[in-house]
Amino acid sequence: MIICHPDDIPASPLDLERLGEEFSLNTTGLSGMYKVKVPETAPLTRRQFEEASKYWPVSFHEDKRIAKLLKGTDVFTDAELQQIHSNMGRAINMAEKAKAKGQVPVGAVAVSPSTNQVLAESHDYRYGDNILHHAVMTCVDMVARSQGGGAWRFPEDTDFVAQSDTSSDGYLCTNYDIYTTREPCVMCAMSLLHSRVQRVFYGKQQASGALGSCYKLHVQAGLNHHYEVFRGVQEAQCHKLEDT
Repeated sequence: MIICHPDDIPASPLDLERLGEEFSLNTTGLSGMYKVKVPETAPLTRRQFEEASKYWPVSFHEDKRIAKLLKGTDVFTDAELQQIHSNMGRAINMAEKAKAKGQVPVGAVAVSPSTNQVLAESHDYRYGDNILHHAVMTCVDMVARSQGGGAWRFPEDTDFVAQSDTSSDGYLCTNYDIYTTREPCVMCAMSLLHSRVQRVFYGKQQASGALGSCYKLHVQAGLNHHYEVFRGVQEAQCHKLEDT
């Protein structure tokens, strides 16, 4: 039995002797060659296992978290859901402050899920000295400030918040959750990747969004970090911020 990737098979017609020469294999005793479908990767869910088993015997160890996420139920406890909505409420509050100042009405909050401590609160501030001051970017900068860094300085009227996390000595947003009222753009999504954020919760999708709408940056195979994304948190309220 010879197994190889379809792209490596010599041009048709299939020729066993030619394939043996191509891969320096001893084909003595083999009577013929034909193509069959086999799973490219190991199955992670029962549905994938059942589909893969139609073509090839496979072993299966279900990833229960992925199965839960795909099912869409019982992912979070009632207490966790309450905390998620509370944190998004903070982001909405920051977005309202941005709107009152004539800024783009988008807010962002950084939270340590292990302690439920809110570490940073900020909003969009691009209409000023720096067009890069999107809500997520300012939030990451406030986390950096709480750790003794930070690249930007903001006016007094921004009402931004930065709190030190005494329970962590990690790098920037490592193991933190980010809440934002609007789906991050490519720039903001990459800043979250480089900051090593754990999860992102957002309310309103946008056409140029990088976490599901236009791109799915958080699951790109070539990147050295990935994070989970949950959309539609208090979606109606987040839409209302920008529609009125």
